[in-house]
Amino acid sequence: MSRVFDAPFALIRSKRPAQLMAVEEVEGGVQATIRVSVEIDGEERPGCVVDTISRYYLA
Repeated sequence: MSRVFDAPFALIRSKRPAQLMAVEEVEGGVQATIRVSVEIDGEERPGCVVDTISRYYLA
């Protein structure tokens, strides 16, 4: 994890389920970085922002 901060318990929503941040070639496939942001109703800051890094190997 790169950063973690405490967020209050609240009703949440996600306006955009995921955002493709980067795609890079790796040996035998590609690596994708996808950002997911969960917003809290009535709050300026998101309740959670997660960058997932996945590798896809082509057969």
